[in-house]
Amino acid sequence: MESLLPDKFPMSYTYPTDYSVVLRAIPVPGYRFVNWSGDASGNNETVELTMDCGKSVTAVFSVATYTLTVQVDQYAGGKVTVEPQPGTGEGYAMGTQVTLIANATEGYRFSHWSGDISGQDNPVTLVMNSAREVNAHFVEPSTFAWWWIAPGAGVVIIALLIYFLTIRRQGSSRKLFAP
Repeated sequence: MESLLPDKFPMSYTYPTDYSVVLRAIPVPGYRFVNWSGDASGNNETVELTMDCGKSVTAVFSVATYTLTVQVDQYAGGKVTVEPQPGTGEGYAMGTQVTLIANATEGYRFSHWSGDISGQDNPVTLVMNSAREVNAHFVEPSTFAWWWIAPGAGVVIIALLIYFLTIRRQGSSRKLFAP
């Protein structure tokens, strides 16, 4: 069995009668093998031919595409806009830059991404060089009024709102405080 790596197409070779030729389709990065046409058929990357007459074979390739799966956190606190939208077919061509924008619904805020991207950047751009899965997480805003970090102490101090209740008796100016 010979190994042929031509640098120009189409190529032509002469073989003796009844010689067995094995062809293997090897896609370059960014492409995938689809099928054989002409005197060979099927979608196996390797095909064997017996040279009992002149043969013409074509290996058909197409641009490799990758799927992007986007999921939103369990409480549906928002949605994700994907730009550009994938075309018809199987997904995005290799190298396509896709921007994801997390949009929180009322009463929620965007928290972070997980899966094949991470962090809190919004929007975020990823390059489609493989199938990707991304999760958007939304949360309800905190009910705490303020959060402070005490410098050098490494302690988080939480300050809660304290509601003041003023009760006045007629003719009195005394105030009572209640938490």
